[in-house]
Amino acid sequence: MGAVDVHAQPKPPDAVAKKQASLHYKQGKAYFDAGAFDKAIGEFRAAYDLAPANPLLFNIARSYHLANQKAEAATWYHKYLDAEPDGPLADEARQYVAEVDKALADEAKAAAIEHERLVKEQERQAVIAAGEAHVRQAKAFVDAGAFVDAAKEYTAAYDADADAEHLFDAAELSRTGKDLETARELYRRYVIAAPSGAHADAARKAIADLTVELARVAAVAKVEPPVERVVVAPVVPPPPPPAVDEPTVELGLTMMPGVKLHGDHPLVVAYRAELAFHLGRRVHFGLFAEYGTVDASGACGTDIAGPTPATPFDFGPRNRFTACRYVMPGLALDIHVLPHHAIDPWIGLAPAFRFGFADWTPYVAGMAQTAESDFFPGIVVGAHAGVDYHPTPAFAAWVVGAVIETEVTVFGDESTKTTGDHGGVHYASVFGGLRSTVAF
Repeated sequence: MGAVDVHAQPKPPDAVAKKQASLHYKQGKAYFDAGAFDKAIGEFRAAYDLAPANPLLFNIARSYHLANQKAEAATWYHKYLDAEPDGPLADEARQYVAEVDKALADEAKAAAIEHERLVKEQERQAVIAAGEAHVRQAKAFVDAGAFVDAAKEYTAAYDADADAEHLFDAAELSRTGKDLETARELYRRYVIAAPSGAHADAARKAIADLTVELARVAAVAKVEPPVERVVVAPVVPPPPPPAVDEPTVELGLTMMPGVKLHGDHPLVVAYRAELAFHLGRRVHFGLFAEYGTVDASGACGTDIAGPTPATPFDFGPRNRFTACRYVMPGLALDIHVLPHHAIDPWIGLAPAFRFGFADWTPYVAGMAQTAESDFFPGIVVGAHAGVDYHPTPAFAAWVVGAVIETEVTVFGDESTKTTGDHGGVHYASVFGGLRSTVAF
């Protein structure tokens, strides 16, 4: 059916809009009659926007329909039916809606079938590619003379793409590689998979030949008396010792609790990181950095007055320490006694510079004063000994052990300028702990 005449519809109240709508309608009808449905859609919709008329909904739907825009056509047919369910064009609109819905359903079904076909084709191509990859690897093994490995690749190719010819190739290569049992089984699989295949007769003959040959080998093995053979073990020179005397690098970590033997003898916990170089197996030389925390409940082992009077006649100001710590960089030279044994004792020296820090609050007549802090330098010479353990006599990259150390402060400032500079003092600190190292 052609475009519907809408001049009989109620006129829009706006004369200008009516005139413009009439012009758009006439131009749309001209396009429609000329088969330019895409252009007719624009004109009919412009006319409808200016002067809505129900037959224009049908014209717009019909233009979309003939322009093969089925989804839009269905939308506008339904708009017309919603506006005029019993109108003169309602039956025709319902017929067209049924046609459009069927066409859309057919297109959706065709699209689904095509999608499924593409998915299956992609899966098939992936299977083919997997089989081809195994075949390429098999040919590389054949070129290298590794026939049994090549047979395994051809078997994997069959598992990937189900091409029975791969089984025959695998059987032939297994037979060439003297793996007769596997070859016979592969020939049998080929005959089952391709009973009328190009090599089916050859495979059946090979099965018969291999069955006879395997039976003969088994019979010989049963009747042949055992032959005593005197096997002379070849003289194998001892392996060369591992090249452990070349310089290596060692990283270590040590944790050592101890006591500072000065002042109130506080407890100390030290953590040491080491970087050493192996100058041969026995001598280790390197750097270390130690960080320690000192018990701050007393005087931190300094010459500064702590919170508790030292004697009944000690009436001076008191100090409550809040934090005491130090850092100490230095050098270490260690000599290992039994470097080629699982248990390896060692001794060494460790000169260093110590930089101590303390924070405290002074109290005068029981009243807290402004908090203070100070810096305490020192020169330290450490002597240490320990035992390392590694599980084999050969070089082991990871070692654990125990260590004891005495650090003698040959010069140390343990007082502040405000409380009196006592100059240098000397004392010892004793530590014992555990260490672990990793060598490269």
